[in-house]
Amino acid sequence: MVIAKVIRRKIFKYVKDYNRSFMLRFKKISMISNKAICKGHLSIIKFLHENGINHVFKGAIDECSKYGHLALIKYLHENRTEGCSKKAMDRSIKRGYFELVQYLHSNRSEGYNSKSFFKCKDLRIAMFLYSNGLEVQANKIDIAVHSGDISYVKAVVENFSDQCSSYSLLYAIDNNHLEIAKYLLENRPECYFSVAMKHAASTGDQELIKLLHFHPNSSGPTANEVDFATTIPNNLEIVEFLLNNRPSGCTSRSINNASLNGDLSIVKLLHQLGKECTFKAIDNAAINGHFEIVRFLNENRTEGCSPNILDQVAEHHFDIFKYLHYNRNGLGCTSATLESFAGYRNSDALEWFMDNRTERFPAFIPFLAFRNNRLSNVKWLHEHGFLEFTDFTAIYAAMHGALDILKYLLDQGAPCSFNVMDKAAEIRSLEIVEYLHFNRTEGCSKMSMKLAVKNNDLPIFKFLLKNTTERPVGDYENTIFYRYHQRYDYIKKHNL
Repeated sequence: MVIAKVIRRKIFKYVKDYNRSFMLRFKKISMISNKAICKGHLSIIKFLHENGINHVFKGAIDECSKYGHLALIKYLHENRTEGCSKKAMDRSIKRGYFELVQYLHSNRSEGYNSKSFFKCKDLRIAMFLYSNGLEVQANKIDIAVHSGDISYVKAVVENFSDQCSSYSLLYAIDNNHLEIAKYLLENRPECYFSVAMKHAASTGDQELIKLLHFHPNSSGPTANEVDFATTIPNNLEIVEFLLNNRPSGCTSRSINNASLNGDLSIVKLLHQLGKECTFKAIDNAAINGHFEIVRFLNENRTEGCSPNILDQVAEHHFDIFKYLHYNRNGLGCTSATLESFAGYRNSDALEWFMDNRTERFPAFIPFLAFRNNRLSNVKWLHEHGFLEFTDFTAIYAAMHGALDILKYLLDQGAPCSFNVMDKAAEIRSLEIVEYLHFNRTEGCSKMSMKLAVKNNDLPIFKFLLKNTTERPVGDYENTIFYRYHQRYDYIKKHNL
């Protein structure tokens, strides 16, 4: 690796000495300097400087600050005059380059943008800047909370007199910095904000909930706090606490949310308390596979479900589909349902549908089985008269790489042509190409070879070259595959 770098530098220097004017005009030389800055190659930066390649140094210190290369920045500061902008300090603060912040503060005067300090997550940098008299136009605690580092927050609270805003508390809760939120509540009571309970209800943290409830600045419950508690699963204890201690009520969203998350115990509790919901409750439970909630709501509530719910549950929840069919009247289904059934692992759903529903299978349903590569469903559809062979049937099976289905179709007499192998070549299925060549007589057209070339598909190209006589014209000789065998033999013969 070291030798390679030395050689590259020697080559670069030789080319530069050989034709200096060309190198100065070489626009891509900036790529070399950018890579050197990115990787921290001080020797290349020195070489560019010593040889008067000046145009690459504009903004170089700013660029170095992205990667924390202190040695490069020292060299540029001491040997170049381009200087830097506030970006250098901004990036160093944001990325936690403590030594770089110290150096820039001591040696440069550009300063930094106050907004960048909100992205500071390094306690050492924060305390260094504060101790050197640098003020920011923002609350120090707010900035510390942004870091997510509780030690940073504690240091600021203990060393500065800034008031803690409600923004800090809400930010900590919403970003799951719960230990910081608890610390602020216990040590800076001015941070309390009544709406914080709604934010905290969806964290699942009972200790935080109780700190807010029993906080000396608490002004009582806010509206519909339970709605927020039901947005996450397995949150029964907090829901019960809020219902028992903060009677703020809830809306239909509470049962709807609990149904979505599969929380049957919460659904039952809210139902017993006479809370309302909408048809979305059953919809949410059905779409997410919560069968027991669907059954409970259907048997104990009157809101019902949406008229198109069957389409939404058919693909993954056949048990719920059947339950709703038997227990809810007037629910229709569309081709989306049939598409889902065609993709099932076996034909049980198709069989049940034919026996229990009045909708008819559309003509395209076999192709949905092809697309999902379900041979059992193709067989069932063919045996029950729902699969009519056309010139495109085998092509469509090949299009989806379904070799087993293609074999079955051809065994049953489906029409076949050279287009089937062409389609297999297009999707890069060597398996189907080989099967058709060795088991059928239709062959392929020139398009198969052309598609192999277009796709850079060497295995199919080699197979077609060896086993067929069809060759594309025109651009074939300009491809990487031209005279492939001759070139391969030459390379092998000469051990190249």
